[in-house]
Amino acid sequence: MGFQFQIRRSRKSGKNYPHVEPAKQSIERVKGRVKKLTDRKKTSIPLFLVIQDVNNLIRGWSAYFHHGHSTVFGRVKWFTEERVRTHLRRRYKIRGRTESYSRHTTAYLYEKLGLFKIPTHAKWLKAHAVQ
Repeated sequence: MGFQFQIRRSRKSGKNYPHVEPAKQSIERVKGRVKKLTDRKKTSIPLFLVIQDVNNLIRGWSAYFHHGHSTVFGRVKWFTEERVRTHLRRRYKIRGRTESYSRHTTAYLYEKLGLFKIPTHAKWLKAHAVQ
């Protein structure tokens, strides 16, 4: 529960480097909490409160693991979008996923509902040591 550390070989340079990413247990835990926050039982709660709770969880998790790997963040981001769409589909009684995708686009989730967008790009490309 935390970070997973490995020594990996770079595809570009062929050199070994320390690879750091969130542990599988941490990823599963945050997914489970997102699933619980967007459960069918939460459809009676006002939508802005559901989104606020999801945002608080995702913002805190991504801030803690901000040194992590971007592919992991992309998977958690995709899972969160899907869970919010599923919640909206159940809330508004939309039958198919296709209609849900057309009504609740990614832009709608982030711009209209205010869902927190998990950063999937690293802020820095390589570490610089202060000399």
